[in-house]
Amino acid sequence: MANNYTHTVGANTVKCSEEDFERLHAALLVAEDEEDDEYYVWHGMVVERHVDHIHMYSAESGSVDELPRAVLDLIGEILTKAGEDYWEFGVCWECSRKRPGEFGGSAVRITKKGNLIYRKETWPEESELLPELGA
Repeated sequence: MANNYTHTVGANTVKCSEEDFERLHAALLVAEDEEDDEYYVWHGMVVERHVDHIHMYSAESGSVDELPRAVLDLIGEILTKAGEDYWEFGVCWECSRKRPGEFGGSAVRITKKGNLIYRKETWPEESELLPELGA
């Protein structure tokens, strides 16, 4: 049997007051409370505060895709106060077994409006390659 993991890490830290950090920390814990099925959402995200900035990442496996709307809105509020347009996260998918299709990566941004924006990736057409790359 194979285990799949999603590693998510903030690409930067965000300026945040102690009060807003406490609100975000509490909101993440409530969202992870399995005792209350009505509100339970698995997301696996953890937030830490260092001096006056916060850093968010998945403790073992987690994704900002699974954050509840209320948490995304709170992050948007924190970003607005910090004067940031978005908070970018790197995402890595991996598996405990080397199976096709089980590995990859991407990036996602949480905007100051609390929306998720996913990076678009496309392969260039052969005709778009530079001559020195074999076009």
